[in-house]
Amino acid sequence: MAYLPKSKVNIKETPGGEFVERVTRKPYTGKYIETSEGKYYAGNNPLTLGPELVIPEPQRNNFGNSKDFKKHTILNKSIYEKLKKYKDIPASKSIPTEKDYERGYYTRYFTKKINSQTNYFEIDNKTFTSISTRKTEYDYNLYQVGSIRWALVGEVEKINNLQLTIVERRFPHVSTLFSVLDEFQRPSL
Repeated sequence: MAYLPKSKVNIKETPGGEFVERVTRKPYTGKYIETSEGKYYAGNNPLTLGPELVIPEPQRNNFGNSKDFKKHTILNKSIYEKLKKYKDIPASKSIPTEKDYERGYYTRYFTKKINSQTNYFEIDNKTFTSISTRKTEYDYNLYQVGSIRWALVGEVEKINNLQLTIVERRFPHVSTLFSVLDEFQRPSL
């Protein structure tokens, strides 16, 4: 992309839930650039733009509109009414705070559908608490939740690899979600 003058960009920050990366569809949290053309890019340097960000499409009815679905809805109205009240679980990557860096670690939360072997995604503390305490916001019967203590200082790759080994006893293949073992580690000065 060509040079963007400062007058043509706005640097802002999002806490999450606002954008996803256009190519990977991963939720984005952090600083971003808004251009005068209405485009969004990850990062805060107009000279080296990060991945393009887009506003995610609103959640649709997960059930569909097929003939079989309509027939099933009529025959099993009570089941449909019960299931349609549940929200979709939002994927959300939490970012460590300054207090977390002082402590040297923070807790990351994740979930997967019970009938899936590897389809893990990261969630926030609020969603984790809602599912694990069986609140009726999400269909807690369909999901298994877990957490991991993520090292931020020291030999983070070694520590996080060990933590993943322990967590994988209960959640096989969770390391596919946390493949960057030094994620969020600050470089030493």
